[in-house]
Amino acid sequence: MRWLDRHRQRKLDRSIPATRNSREEDEESADFSDGQETIESLRARPGDPRAVRTLARRLRDGAVGLPPAGTIAALEESERLYMSLPGDTAVAALADVRCRKGQAQASAGLGASAVLTMDESLSVYDALGANRPHSPYSLDYAHAFLINAGILRRYGDPDLAVASADGAIRQYLHRRDEINSSLRQAVHIGRFHQALAIASELHAAGGRFGLAHQVDAMAIEGAPRAGDMAVRARARKAVHLRADGRAREADELSRHVHASSPKALAEAEDVFARSERLTLRQAVGQARSALGEQAVPPPLDALLTDPSQVLEAGWCVSLRGPEDVMATGASHLVRASLALPDGAGELRRTLALEAHYLFAVASLEQVPDLRHRFGSHGSDWARALLWLTRSARDGDAALADDLAGWLRGVLLRLRPYALVDAEAQTAFEEGNRFVLSRPEG
Repeated sequence: MRWLDRHRQRKLDRSIPATRNSREEDEESADFSDGQETIESLRARPGDPRAVRTLARRLRDGAVGLPPAGTIAALEESERLYMSLPGDTAVAALADVRCRKGQAQASAGLGASAVLTMDESLSVYDALGANRPHSPYSLDYAHAFLINAGILRRYGDPDLAVASADGAIRQYLHRRDEINSSLRQAVHIGRFHQALAIASELHAAGGRFGLAHQVDAMAIEGAPRAGDMAVRARARKAVHLRADGRAREADELSRHVHASSPKALAEAEDVFARSERLTLRQAVGQARSALGEQAVPPPLDALLTDPSQVLEAGWCVSLRGPEDVMATGASHLVRASLALPDGAGELRRTLALEAHYLFAVASLEQVPDLRHRFGSHGSDWARALLWLTRSARDGDAALADDLAGWLRGVLLRLRPYALVDAEAQTAFEEGNRFVLSRPEG
């Protein structure tokens, strides 16, 4: 259970409806009197595994349609309950709950938490062996990859986002026979094409046109006859061909696309023209050029993702690199961010936010370097969160509240070090003054 989660103690709506689905944990509880049991009566029997399982499922499925804070609170209680249950079925449900929670956090604008929640979801699927050929969880795993890609594209590193989209594509391709015979074929095919679109757009945005063309060809070939998936894929391909200098092919394809759907072509052009977030690889390169290798040392390169290596690129923060470089690397990113001029806002924000993600993963995994040197690393973490919260509060209140919640948690851990360490004392006092000056989100 992550100690920094601000939403754990929120009260739930008492009238969460009971719903049913075909998952294994529901079948185990099929004879339980769901309709006759209230949420509170189930909570009153914490020692009864069947009641705990039913309550966890009711909270998970009933979270749909609640206000954002209620959705997150319901999913967090469900998460805690599934964590208390034994067996792979409960573990798979935990991964699913975390995926839903990450979606809910992102929808509420709590991006700094959503990225890390999805990291935890994918880590659980990995532990279950969801990538194995006959795993019963592989399509859920593919969906989590897709959700993760969208969240990382919005709040994280586009290089990790495209690696996650590529991961979803591989999972769907491996299970194509199962998908083609499934009652949910249309759902899975739709998700597959969402992953293809993200991968195509991000590979093209990163100048990897060879990979973008491969993905575009896959999308065109695999598109159903009904619907607009094929024309949207052709529109992306036309735009990417033009950007790659293949004007004659682009012109011919554009004419065909424009004849059937001018809107699809215009949308593809708009997406390509839109600036994506700065990648950590780009940010480190720019910071190194501005500050020199002493401030941005070469060992940081171990934490960078190369999405051109599609079979080797990590798809979430915890897979960026070895544990023993996470905390030190994060501190380097923070110090580089704070050394840059005020005008380098996007660059500073990228370095500081990615440092936060690295610190949070190192904390969750109890990396010794962070634990043993928290006075120093925790001070850098607090400074990063303070700067991020201040820079976000005017333009993105929800993200600022999310970051402030993380800052409060870090300051709680940093407080004992502030009594004996001058660096920690300075960081603690500055951060504490800030959080005391604003209402708690």
